[in-house]
Amino acid sequence: MIFIPNFIKSDKVCWAIALNGGFMVMTEKISKSRFIIISIMPLIIVNAMASSVDILNLFLIVFQAPQNSYILNNGFETYVK
Repeated sequence: MIFIPNFIKSDKVCWAIALNGGFMVMTEKISKSRFIIISIMPLIIVNAMASSVDILNLFLIVFQAPQNSYILNNGFETYVK
């Protein structure tokens, strides 16, 4: 919702939380690019939270594993050779 212009003051924006998640309804006039941003933001945010450990692992391997090394992942343990 923070990507919707004037969502706090507008009486054309409504939001609610349901059992299957949150949703919002608006009758504001917005540009196509703004609509695309609003539509994709929940996917990016949820995906970023879900993949935060993967991103941490990526940084650890990029900065700590030697060049041309091999990675062996065995459950919660990761080995570099």
